[in-house]
Amino acid sequence: MTDRADPILAELHTTTLGVNQTLVGVNHQLTKVDTITDAAQNVTGSVSALTSVFTNTIGGPLIKVAGLAYGMRKAVKSRKKDEAGKHRG
Repeated sequence: MTDRADPILAELHTTTLGVNQTLVGVNHQLTKVDTITDAAQNVTGSVSALTSVFTNTIGGPLIKVAGLAYGMRKAVKSRKKDEAGKHRG
């Protein structure tokens, strides 16, 4: 029985060593993936903060300028309409 078991045990040992090597490689790759995931999370947080700063710094004044431009356009059109009416009458 030992004659039959020795080759099987040797093959099992070789297979186990191969699996262990593969697991070491997988763990190494998972460490790299964790590092990449952490970096991506940091970038996402930075982009979110930058967007918030841009919105608060530029967005508010930009909306006010757009409102002012709209109001001025309406006022100019209204004034032109009033002047055209005075010239006809």
